[in-house]
Amino acid sequence: MIRFIARINYALHSGTVRIINGIKVKDVDSFFNALDTDKKGSIGKEQLKTGLMKLKVNFPEESLALLMDQLDNDMSGTLVKRELLKWWEQIEVVVAAAKAEQDNRQQERAMAGENASGAKGQRRIRSAASQVVAQLQFIFAGYHNRTLYGKAVKDPVSFFKALDQDGTGQIHASEITAGLKRLDVPVTDGDIQALVEMIDRDGSGEMDIKEMVSWLEYQLVAASVAQQIRDCFEEKRTLFGCEVTDAGSFFEACDLDGSGFLKYEEVTKGFKFMQMSVGFPEMDALLATMGKDRSSLISKEEIVWAVDQKAQWARVKDNFH
Repeated sequence: MIRFIARINYALHSGTVRIINGIKVKDVDSFFNALDTDKKGSIGKEQLKTGLMKLKVNFPEESLALLMDQLDNDMSGTLVKRELLKWWEQIEVVVAAAKAEQDNRQQERAMAGENASGAKGQRRIRSAASQVVAQLQFIFAGYHNRTLYGKAVKDPVSFFKALDQDGTGQIHASEITAGLKRLDVPVTDGDIQALVEMIDRDGSGEMDIKEMVSWLEYQLVAASVAQQIRDCFEEKRTLFGCEVTDAGSFFEACDLDGSGFLKYEEVTKGFKFMQMSVGFPEMDALLATMGKDRSSLISKEEIVWAVDQKAQWARVKDNFH
């Protein structure tokens, strides 16, 4: 019930102007007035259901039934405004307390991470290497003809062959760093560390051409982003009043209008509100693994697949053979 009320409050205070039956809705008081079209001072279940649908609040029928049971003290089948406002004020205090408790847990985790490692937070951030990919993709696009060690660089394969000067079929992280600098692609130690962690799955310190191509085609980026998202799920955060522990619950929390599909903006907004470090290149990479782009609608099944560890790495592995 607290989750349900938190979701309604979010819809009422999201900053979007809602007009219901000609009345501007900005809080629960104006929401009730908009539904009380006959001005009797009470509303029925169907009126409440219609109002929630107009607020684009996604809710199960059992939540609405439970809300009516709690508020309809005289079993009349209608809700009185005075009782609703009094109950709502009480439940808002509970919701605020729950949010404060969540914020406190997040702060404690951040402090624990800072004390343990000298850096804020404990979550593994694996997004840095995707920025390097974006710059290399620009070079591959051919706006400027570039060469590396005397060889033309026009795609991931030619980039690898230029780096592999001894022809062994394996390149070291230091060779990648040197090659990127020659192409005027700025990299930091953190970028290289993220790159090696992402590509070098066997820990050998060297990468082959298939691993390099998969990285430069965003497949490994998507897999690493999925890992970061799963790390965040383990923290059991809440989003729009819902506890998020996996891709399915993340989808349900973001699907505020109950349409069964998410837009690109809804997904990125959800990641942002959960304080995930997932930027545009990472999102594009994740979408690409689903065969989607920023204009696409995304289903629950697709989100679950995209974040699933086995599915993402299986896709990468298949491309290695």
